[in-house]
Amino acid sequence: LFADDMIVYLENLIISAQNLLKLISNFSKVSRYKINLRKSQAFLYTNNTQTESQIMSELPFTIATKRIKYL
Repeated sequence: LFADDMIVYLENLIISAQNLLKLISNFSKVSRYKINLRKSQAFLYTNNTQTESQIMSELPFTIATKRIKYL
């Protein structure tokens, strides 16, 4: 991983995703750095299609379909 790369594992997706977005927003305000949404991906691993649909509608990231390409 490079200094500006990050991998995050979340449990309890709905609550954790909302909290992660708040954390990213707060970090961006303080640091004046922004996440490049075009380069960011989320890989969802859930057996609940309703939860997956809700998360997909809330996350501003591209949802990876099979695997995430790194570099």
